[in-house]
Amino acid sequence: MLTSRNPDRAAALFIDAIHVAEADMQEYLVMDIYREATQALVRLGRYADAGYVLMKFAVACDATKQTNAQNKAYLSTVVVYLAGGDVDSAWRAYQDSMPITTFATSDEAHAADALFTSYATGEAGKVKSTVLAHRPFQYIGERRNVLGASAFASRDRNDWCVSQLVLS
Repeated sequence: MLTSRNPDRAAALFIDAIHVAEADMQEYLVMDIYREATQALVRLGRYADAGYVLMKFAVACDATKQTNAQNKAYLSTVVVYLAGGDVDSAWRAYQDSMPITTFATSDEAHAADALFTSYATGEAGKVKSTVLAHRPFQYIGERRNVLGASAFASRDRNDWCVSQLVLS
């Protein structure tokens, strides 16, 4: 599979496919490609790019009325930016997502808020407790979901944040 042999090329192809679909206003055809692109980018440690793709995925979910996936995409964006150590981008993504009523009132929004609180302490135990206490984190790490547990298997930096977040 291309993602294991040449992950950079795979990520580029996924992103190209997304751009083509978006140009034709056919995002609904590539919903799985958003997920694949995100997982590939996270494996490569390209967290800013993964966050960008996740925000695009959230917009595509809105256009296709997939509110559950949209909420997970917003939460995943926060997780990815925090995993990359970019707290400012994580906070901006969270704030940009809050005007979306379905997100603002969701379990994912509450989980993201709790994650910021625990992340700010810098204590791995508090982050882990937050993840265990909020069900949405279980879903974003599932294989067929936005991030996929395997996306975090090779993370070596900020390990307490990433691997503990999805408990992979």
